[in-house]
Amino acid sequence: AGNGATAIELTPATNLRTKMSKIERKQKALEREHQEEVHQREKEERKGKLPPSFLPPLPFFGSDVVFVGHVVPDVDSIASAVGAAHLWNGTALRAGHLNAETRYVLERWGITPPAHVRESYAGQPFVLVDHNAFEQRSKLLQGDQIRGILDHHALSEEPTSVPQPVFVDIRPWGSCSSVVATKFLEHDVWIPSPLAGLLLSGVVSDTLNLRSPTATRWDSKLLHWLARRV
Repeated sequence: AGNGATAIELTPATNLRTKMSKIERKQKALEREHQEEVHQREKEERKGKLPPSFLPPLPFFGSDVVFVGHVVPDVDSIASAVGAAHLWNGTALRAGHLNAETRYVLERWGITPPAHVRESYAGQPFVLVDHNAFEQRSKLLQGDQIRGILDHHALSEEPTSVPQPVFVDIRPWGSCSSVVATKFLEHDVWIPSPLAGLLLSGVVSDTLNLRSPTATRWDSKLLHWLARRV
């Protein structure tokens, strides 16, 4: 460096620690902001400025539930499974091989790829994400263990049959990631930055960056909501 200053070269480990420290500070700041928003809403509800939120509670799927997308997993399918597994404290699995785009997105956000159903499914209760058609469902899943469906596609002519009433949430939106992200928003659940990035990627991928005919204004709003949490 000029003027007699001594240049200090950071080692890769120091660079990584510095980067992680910045990420942790940003994450804590965002979490504080989220908690302040929740407290402010509760305060305004008590004062009568806002109507109380009469949302039903999140359904209980079981303590060992798994979330599985269709047999040709894309970014939206994997993001939905990972997001739902985090929200319901379950496990995300995949029903097929990951394509290059999905592998890149998982690596970009530092998220471990879900294990394959073939390797990790042992008869647990399951929830389908990003599909409802029987032909798109992994046949390794035990049909009588289905507990729910989260999707954004039209109901198939041959949907997955269910032996009992289950929780079904199918929205006419551009991505299943939008459906899962909305659950975080509705129930004021804190969403970690990498998961926000993964769900954001699911929305962008399935709506072709909001240019798809299936993209809606709600997808656009959720995209901005997620972007503020990355």
